[in-house]
Amino acid sequence: ALFAVSQTAVLNRGIGLHSSLFVVPLFSASFLIANLSAGGVFFDEFSSFALFQLLGFLLGVACVVAGVTALATKEPEEAEDDKGARSSSPSKEE
Repeated sequence: ALFAVSQTAVLNRGIGLHSSLFVVPLFSASFLIANLSAGGVFFDEFSSFALFQLLGFLLGVACVVAGVTALATKEPEEAEDDKGARSSSPSKEE
């Protein structure tokens, strides 16, 4: 229960400081990598890996990190264009 509360607090603080489009994927990827690593150490799975299994595991982790980095650092061009278009167009309420 303590870990769930701390994760929620960290996630809320991150969303308060940065865009959720950046924080949520980063949080999810970090959580995934931490669980993979902790599970591998706790259940002693890494000791039975053959070389190709270790390379496959590391390649999978690298793909997750690269994908999240690519998504998190992408500039939201369309969102800014839509925001500018809304503010310059006349309001329908008038």
